[in-house]
Amino acid sequence: MINLDNLIEDFVEVSTQFGEAAKAGDIVNLNKQMLRIHEIRRHLKSMNSTIEIVRLINHPNEFVRLKTAYTLLLLAPERSKEMLKELSAKEEFWSNGLKII
Repeated sequence: MINLDNLIEDFVEVSTQFGEAAKAGDIVNLNKQMLRIHEIRRHLKSMNSTIEIVRLINHPNEFVRLKTAYTLLLLAPERSKEMLKELSAKEEFWSNGLKII
């Protein structure tokens, strides 16, 4: 059985790796991490636990906040939109010719 705390830890790790791949312009790794994030989201949804990652919306890593905001758009729309707006103003989200947001 999948443990909720492990899923949340995995979400942080994979979101961080997504950010590293994005900054490096590593599209292959970026796509790999996106697939992993989708798998984690699927598990959270199947456990009716997606809202549990709301505590990550203020995580120190911007890419964890980014993926958290996307994940919570339907469950916490105002907070998610606020975070996405804040992050979209940051130059690094538009570097390397990638539109990460």
